[in-house]
Amino acid sequence: MNYSTKAALEIKDPYFELDTAHFKDAIEDQGNQVIVHLIQSYPLHCPRCGQLMLKNGFKLVKVLGPSLHYEPTIWSIRKQKYLCKPSLNCPQTITKVAKVEDVKYHHHISQAIKQRVMMQLTVNESQTDIAKELGISDWTVRRVIF
Repeated sequence: MNYSTKAALEIKDPYFELDTAHFKDAIEDQGNQVIVHLIQSYPLHCPRCGQLMLKNGFKLVKVLGPSLHYEPTIWSIRKQKYLCKPSLNCPQTITKVAKVEDVKYHHHISQAIKQRVMMQLTVNESQTDIAKELGISDWTVRRVIF
């Protein structure tokens, strides 16, 4: 993925690539929303024994990203799953999933959206209006404040 695409999507993770292997158009405009198909894979070492972990399929995650063309953007991310089989150095099977730098663990809203909430809170605008503009709930705006 080139720098201008990453900048437009506000992606900071260096391991994201457009998933052109599984989708003809990696960026789909569906009229009311834009879906960006991404894939994330990188070499990962076992935290217990230190050997390189085996790739073990993908996990699909959907994340709300910053809007493109004034439409909500969904990042459809195929995250690499990893496996370390039992050996003398590693008596148990260890599994891991690739970590996304732009999204906190178990969250489905990107950091870019949360930063925009903080920026818009400096303007005299209601939390409900901010939520409607960014495509999130007003409770999410309140959670970002605290």
